[in-house]
Amino acid sequence: MLTPDYVHFLAGLNRGVPGAHSIAVHFDVAPGFVPDEHAFDVERANDWALITLEEAIPIKPISVRALDEAAFRALTESNTAIQAGYGKDRPFLPSVSRNCAIRPGASDGIFTFECLLNFGYSGAPILADIAGEPAIIGIGSGVHFSADKHPLMGVACSSTQFAGRVSELLGARE
Repeated sequence: MLTPDYVHFLAGLNRGVPGAHSIAVHFDVAPGFVPDEHAFDVERANDWALITLEEAIPIKPISVRALDEAAFRALTESNTAIQAGYGKDRPFLPSVSRNCAIRPGASDGIFTFECLLNFGYSGAPILADIAGEPAIIGIGSGVHFSADKHPLMGVACSSTQFAGRVSELLGARE
């Protein structure tokens, strides 16, 4: 079992050099999470964890927002979601995909997206512009493949699953 002190969080990694880093002191894993790469979509709603860091990182935080049905519907119509991450093809340089399409998933806790689908982008944030500010609306969790093994769409854990816990942790810190 991995303990928090083995996790070094690197922010702003660019060509292998982090802008800042801190060591984890606590993991907050989703209730009901079971590690399974073949999980059904509805099980991906529990595919999240929060990491509490030993020291605050001196960067502007990105808020976590749970979208209501109307806001989610507006985002699906605009195709303006964004995904940022470090995939196998660029492990030391961030990749950003704009104008991503998102769609409702099989349950309220997930949605599908069409963005970065290469190996390594699991765990990448799905972002949206909310009132002029970027906000995390989900976390990439898995990929649906075609019969010939080409990635078709991603599955994301919606921030509706963890936004409340983020608020609790931030409130406890103040």
